[in-house]
Amino acid sequence: MDLYLAPINSLSTYAFRKLCTVYEADYVFTEMVWAERIIEGNEYEEKKLAIDDEKMTIIQMITEDTKNIEPFLKIIKKRFPNVPEINFNMGCPQSSLSQKCIGGGILKDKIKMREYSSELFKACNKYGFKSSLKIRTGVDFPDLQSYIDIIKEAGVSKVYIHARTLTQGYVKAANYDPLKGIEGIEIVVNGDVTDITSFNKAISVTTCSGVLIGRAALNDPTIFLKLKSKPYPSKKEVILKFLSLSKDTQIATVKRNLSWLTMHIVGGASVRAEINDAKTVEDIEKIVEAATI
Repeated sequence: MDLYLAPINSLSTYAFRKLCTVYEADYVFTEMVWAERIIEGNEYEEKKLAIDDEKMTIIQMITEDTKNIEPFLKIIKKRFPNVPEINFNMGCPQSSLSQKCIGGGILKDKIKMREYSSELFKACNKYGFKSSLKIRTGVDFPDLQSYIDIIKEAGVSKVYIHARTLTQGYVKAANYDPLKGIEGIEIVVNGDVTDITSFNKAISVTTCSGVLIGRAALNDPTIFLKLKSKPYPSKKEVILKFLSLSKDTQIATVKRNLSWLTMHIVGGASVRAEINDAKTVEDIEKIVEAATI
């Protein structure tokens, strides 16, 4: 059973992905990468493609036009030939994307979904990548089987299913029931997996090959060790390890991750207050080393 770190904008950064692989995530997703921006050489977007563990990294892409899929993958093949998989985002509930029928908005248009799925499969097949999609169970109500039929027909053989509808965002509890009976495609489940109990609940509903973990990993990257019943380090050790991997990361980006890593721990609020005034990663290391957390 493979465990994956989910793609999370501004948070599943290079340093945080490295941290999760240290704590035995089997695969890690990049942040969502815009194909057209990489084609144009956008400097900010390029930072999302800081990759060294190619065989453990899955690149998630998004684009406003299917014509960008093939040239994007051509670039990826040249730069990262050993990346095992390209994932296309059809599950992001962000309203600005949904209104344009991109990201999760593609779920509203099954013709468009078919076109994107088909183009992704053809381009991935051309360059030797496995193709996959990340979707939700429906728009307002579950409509999962119809999506799976389209995806399979396009040739895509793997799907990550967030167990909420598009309009539910991240508010309602994950509902795995729509996954029951889904067959003929590799499934990775996603949504509300925070511990071994919720993990077992998620994998009991369908025959899945893995579990995708997002927000729970942001707060506790050792969740991958815990789900494998292995020993895990203290939160202080985790934070110091993250900082050791963040020497070349912008301080604002480091602080975003630390706001999650210091949640739900005794002394976390006071540490966050001190971190807010820090100017360098080295300053933050001194704060954490001196803290009782």
